[in-house]
Amino acid sequence: MAEQYLVTSRPTYYGDLIFFEYERLSMSPKKIAELVKNGPAFSEEKGMNSEEFWIRYAKSMANWERSGTAQKIADIISALPEFSLMKGMLDLGGGPGLVGIAVLSRHPSMEGVLFDQPAVVNVAEEFIAEYGLSDRITMIGGDYLNDHLGSGYDLILASCTLNFAKGCMDKMVKKIYDALNPGGIFVSLHDGIYDEGTKPAIHVLNMMPSVLSGYNCSLSKGFIVDSILNAGFRSVRSKTINFDAGPLDVDIARKTEVTED
Repeated sequence: MAEQYLVTSRPTYYGDLIFFEYERLSMSPKKIAELVKNGPAFSEEKGMNSEEFWIRYAKSMANWERSGTAQKIADIISALPEFSLMKGMLDLGGGPGLVGIAVLSRHPSMEGVLFDQPAVVNVAEEFIAEYGLSDRITMIGGDYLNDHLGSGYDLILASCTLNFAKGCMDKMVKKIYDALNPGGIFVSLHDGIYDEGTKPAIHVLNMMPSVLSGYNCSLSKGFIVDSILNAGFRSVRSKTINFDAGPLDVDIARKTEVTED
């Protein structure tokens, strides 16, 4: 296990991610006590507005995605009965692109669009070229909360990204709904916090530095489902799947198909 995940030459090397997360999560007991006692003094979490932060984050996440996470998500999507008929997908907030790559590798002809911040898209472009999918994946750099997503997709995947839309989830999910073809499918993976915000412990602790700093983007169980129903999707089903980063909720929603009068 150490040879697979802690040797720098391995494609599944976790070292960069471990160091990145340590820097992000480390808080002294004194600092924690100060924030609990005095309340948050909001500041962007350790450079989150900088391109350098997101480039490093995307690169550190790439090996984690291709060490089993991307394949597990591709298993979920390729098992959908509509999968073989899909022609186009949007990987929303797709990061380094390994999840989208894994999905497209299961389909002989489906094309994809990866939407993320411009700095992250540049990172994804390298991995997409590495896997020989540059002719099937188009990249869009922008802010998906405010920019147009495009249209005509049969599948929209949002993997661990809609936390950034917590304050405007109804609006965001309606944008997703409008970007899908009739009969299209929206798949979201995200944390599902429950038991009065105390579980799962792995997600609560992961979010703790942000929450103590005044930026709580954790998502409660059912939060996205409510927005899915408000947007007009025909149906939605949810389940919880265990990943190495903890349990994630998977919401699968289907848009109403056009029916002839």
